Amino acid sequence: VQTCALPIFIAAAYSAGIKAEESDAYARFLKVEGDVYIKREGTPWFHAGKDTQIYERDIIRTEDHSTAVIKIHTPSKEATVEVEPGTELFLSKISQNNSKGTPGTLIDLAVGKILLEVLKKKDDSSKFEVKTPTSIVGVRGTTFSVEVEMLDKGT
Repeated sequence: VQTCALPIFIAAAYSAGIKAEESDAYARFLKVEGDVYIKREGTPWFHAGKDTQIYERDIIRTEDHSTAVIKIHTPSKEATVEVEPGTELFLSKISQNNSKGTPGTLIDLAVGKILLEVLKKKDDSSKFEVKTPTSIVGVRGTTFSVEVEMLDKGT
Protein backbone atom coordinates (compact mmCIF):
# COMPACT_ATOMS: atom_id res chain seq x y z
CA VAL A 1 0.00 0.00 0.00
CA GLN A 2 1.41 3.34 -1.05
CA THR A 3 0.40 6.43 0.90
CA CYS A 4 0.76 10.12 0.32
CA ALA A 5 0.22 13.04 2.66
CA LEU A 6 -1.80 15.26 0.34
CA PRO A 7 -4.27 14.66 -2.48
CA ILE A 8 -2.56 14.11 -5.80
CA PHE A 9 -3.98 15.89 -8.81
CA ILE A 10 -2.62 14.99 -12.18
CA ALA A 11 -1.56 18.06 -14.11
CA ALA A 12 -3.32 18.63 -17.36
CA ALA A 13 -0.16 19.73 -19.12
CA TYR A 14 -0.62 17.78 -22.31
CA SER A 15 1.63 17.39 -25.28
CA ALA A 16 0.82 15.85 -28.62
CA GLY A 17 0.54 12.16 -27.79
CA ILE A 18 0.34 9.23 -30.16
CA LYS A 19 -3.28 8.27 -30.70
CA ALA A 20 -3.95 4.59 -30.21
CA GLU A 21 -5.25 3.99 -33.72
CA GLU A 22 -2.03 5.46 -35.19
CA SER A 23 0.10 2.57 -33.92
CA ASP A 24 -0.11 -1.09 -32.99
CA ALA A 25 -0.76 -0.04 -29.38
CA TYR A 26 -4.26 0.69 -28.10
CA ALA A 27 -6.46 0.70 -25.02
CA ARG A 28 -10.23 0.43 -24.58
CA PHE A 29 -12.82 -0.28 -21.92
CA LEU A 30 -13.94 -3.91 -21.80
CA LYS A 31 -16.43 -3.23 -19.00
CA VAL A 32 -17.84 -0.15 -17.25
CA GLU A 33 -20.12 -0.22 -14.22
CA GLY A 34 -21.43 3.00 -12.67
CA ASP A 35 -19.87 6.43 -13.21
CA VAL A 36 -16.56 6.21 -15.03
CA TYR A 37 -15.13 9.34 -16.64
CA ILE A 38 -12.38 10.26 -19.11
CA LYS A 39 -10.61 13.59 -19.44
CA ARG A 40 -8.58 14.16 -22.56
CA GLU A 41 -6.77 17.13 -23.96
CA GLY A 42 -9.10 19.97 -24.78
CA THR A 43 -12.28 18.27 -23.56
CA PRO A 44 -14.32 18.33 -20.38
CA TRP A 45 -14.79 15.10 -18.39
CA PHE A 46 -17.16 12.71 -20.18
CA HIS A 47 -18.75 9.35 -19.36
CA ALA A 48 -16.95 6.25 -20.57
CA GLY A 49 -18.78 3.18 -21.79
CA LYS A 50 -17.96 -0.32 -22.93
CA ASP A 51 -15.65 -0.23 -25.97
CA THR A 52 -14.77 3.46 -25.46
CA GLN A 53 -11.28 3.99 -26.90
CA ILE A 54 -8.64 5.28 -24.46
CA TYR A 55 -5.78 7.38 -25.77
CA GLU A 56 -2.31 8.06 -24.50
CA ARG A 57 -2.41 10.91 -21.95
CA ASP A 58 -6.09 10.36 -21.02
CA ILE A 59 -7.09 10.64 -17.35
CA ILE A 60 -9.54 8.02 -16.09
CA ARG A 61 -11.62 8.39 -12.94
CA THR A 62 -14.05 5.99 -11.26
CA GLU A 63 -16.55 7.34 -8.76
CA ASP A 64 -17.64 5.57 -5.56
CA HIS A 65 -19.42 2.26 -6.31
CA SER A 66 -18.09 2.33 -9.90
CA THR A 67 -15.56 0.06 -11.63
CA ALA A 68 -14.01 -0.47 -15.03
CA VAL A 69 -11.92 -3.03 -16.86
CA ILE A 70 -9.42 -1.77 -19.43
CA LYS A 71 -7.58 -3.76 -22.07
CA ILE A 72 -4.17 -2.44 -23.06
CA HIS A 73 -2.49 -3.97 -26.10
CA THR A 74 1.02 -3.35 -27.43
CA PRO A 75 2.99 -5.49 -29.88
CA SER A 76 4.84 -7.22 -27.03
CA LYS A 77 2.43 -7.17 -24.07
CA GLU A 78 -1.25 -7.37 -23.37
CA ALA A 79 -2.74 -6.24 -20.07
CA THR A 80 -6.08 -6.22 -18.35
CA VAL A 81 -6.48 -3.47 -15.75
CA GLU A 82 -9.33 -3.67 -13.24
CA VAL A 83 -10.00 -0.18 -11.90
CA GLU A 84 -11.61 -0.07 -8.44
CA PRO A 85 -14.04 2.58 -7.10
CA GLY A 86 -12.55 5.97 -6.21
CA THR A 87 -9.53 5.62 -8.50
CA GLU A 88 -7.85 8.22 -10.67
CA LEU A 89 -5.13 7.26 -13.12
CA PHE A 90 -3.30 8.81 -16.03
CA LEU A 91 -2.44 6.66 -19.04
CA SER A 92 0.85 8.45 -19.46
CA LYS A 93 2.23 6.24 -22.19
CA ILE A 94 0.97 3.52 -24.47
CA SER A 95 3.19 3.30 -27.46
CA GLN A 96 4.83 0.93 -29.82
CA ASN A 97 8.21 2.60 -29.35
CA ASN A 98 9.67 4.60 -26.50
CA SER A 99 12.76 6.82 -26.71
CA LYS A 100 15.05 3.77 -26.49
CA GLY A 101 13.23 2.01 -29.32
CA THR A 102 11.47 -0.51 -27.08
CA PRO A 103 7.71 -0.77 -26.60
CA GLY A 104 6.40 0.79 -23.43
CA THR A 105 3.36 1.50 -21.27
CA LEU A 106 3.22 3.74 -18.20
CA ILE A 107 0.22 4.12 -15.91
CA ASP A 108 0.43 6.94 -13.35
CA LEU A 109 -1.82 5.98 -10.42
CA ALA A 110 -2.74 9.10 -8.43
CA VAL A 111 -5.17 7.54 -5.96
CA GLY A 112 -7.16 4.32 -5.67
CA LYS A 113 -6.53 0.71 -6.57
CA ILE A 114 -5.90 -1.24 -9.75
CA LEU A 115 -5.44 -4.96 -10.35
CA LEU A 116 -3.32 -5.80 -13.38
CA GLU A 117 -2.76 -8.95 -15.34
CA VAL A 118 0.13 -8.43 -17.75
CA LEU A 119 0.87 -11.09 -20.35
CA LYS A 120 4.21 -11.06 -22.15
CA LYS A 121 3.74 -11.88 -25.82
CA LYS A 122 7.27 -11.66 -27.20
CA ASP A 123 9.88 -8.87 -26.88
CA ASP A 124 11.78 -9.10 -23.55
CA SER A 125 12.89 -5.46 -23.78
CA SER A 126 9.38 -4.01 -23.53
CA LYS A 127 8.40 -2.02 -20.47
CA PHE A 128 5.13 -1.96 -18.57
CA GLU A 129 5.30 0.32 -15.55
CA VAL A 130 2.96 1.66 -12.89
CA LYS A 131 3.99 4.89 -11.19
CA THR A 132 2.69 6.00 -7.79
CA PRO A 133 3.56 9.12 -5.79
CA THR A 134 6.34 7.15 -4.06
CA SER A 135 7.53 4.47 -6.48
CA ILE A 136 7.64 2.99 -9.98
CA VAL A 137 6.92 -0.71 -10.50
CA GLY A 138 8.18 -2.42 -13.65
CA VAL A 139 6.43 -5.57 -14.88
CA ARG A 140 7.40 -8.22 -17.40
CA GLY A 141 4.40 -10.51 -17.07
CA THR A 142 2.41 -11.22 -13.94
CA THR A 143 -0.74 -10.45 -11.95
CA PHE A 144 -0.50 -7.83 -9.21
CA SER A 145 -2.34 -4.94 -7.58
CA VAL A 146 -1.25 -1.42 -6.76
CA GLU A 147 -3.01 0.85 -4.27
CA VAL A 148 -2.50 4.49 -3.38
CA GLU A 149 -4.33 5.82 -0.33
CA MET A 150 -4.92 9.47 0.35
CA LEU A 151 -4.29 10.53 3.94
CA ASP A 152 -6.02 13.43 5.66
CA LYS A 153 -4.05 16.68 5.55
CA GLY A 154 -3.88 16.61 9.35
CA THR A 155 -2.03 13.29 9.41
